[in-house]
Amino acid sequence: MASSEISFPVGYQLYYIIIPTMSIVGNGSIVYVTLRSKRLRSPCNILISFTSFGEFLHMFTHFIAVVSFNINRDHMIFHDICVYLQLPSVFGMLMSSMILLNIALDRLFSLTKIYKKFIGFHTKLYITAQTFPALLFAATMCFYSFLLRATNDGNGQFRWYETLLKNTPSDSLLDIKRNRTDTVRSTHRSLMVIAVTTVFGWFSTMLVAWAGHVLSFNNAGLLAGLFINATSSMNLFVYYYMSTQYRRILDKYLLIGKIKRLLGGTEYSVSRIFTRT
Repeated sequence: MASSEISFPVGYQLYYIIIPTMSIVGNGSIVYVTLRSKRLRSPCNILISFTSFGEFLHMFTHFIAVVSFNINRDHMIFHDICVYLQLPSVFGMLMSSMILLNIALDRLFSLTKIYKKFIGFHTKLYITAQTFPALLFAATMCFYSFLLRATNDGNGQFRWYETLLKNTPSDSLLDIKRNRTDTVRSTHRSLMVIAVTTVFGWFSTMLVAWAGHVLSFNNAGLLAGLFINATSSMNLFVYYYMSTQYRRILDKYLLIGKIKRLLGGTEYSVSRIFTRT
């Protein structure tokens, strides 16, 4: 394919800069407050931080794609170099996808009577059992991709930036504070959110990609990536809006509460949510 036929419209480039920036800031903030706050030490909170870290790694791919597209005259790259550039992103994507499933399982386990007692005595073992398979799977797939990389010959060149941009990140699940009266309802809402966002992201992406293939739309891959990547950038907003626990901790450690107070809003106390339990 001649380089003149390769198109990466400016609008798409702006999108793939703005959305990853939002995702990196948002997911990075979730990891940051999890490390800072002792209130976010439950297994579910830790699993959420792992997922956010995976999203954080994945989004750097988009910056690499946009920058490299503009500095490479023919917009082509060798296959093995593309693999090297994508390894951190692929690792984060695969890890977060598996841990997302574990978050859903954790919310279901939390409805059982034995959950709280088991977590109280075997927290580290439980978290290790939830995270190690995901880390092992992601590392194995990255190693497998490394072994299958093509050599530096002309046949290894392809339109690499579209491949980078179409990597599908996992969607997010909000963490709801458990209490004696609405544990089941909160858990069901958490599971509903993960189901809806996952179906929306994957289904919309596949539908657009299929329609683009049928209609011979040149930028179908880029357009499909808009749906699946947008969900990652919304993680912080979903947590902040739906979870009182995260909202109050984010207000404290990101100074959002002070900004809200200056604007006439309400600054929540981080401790109030826990003194009532």
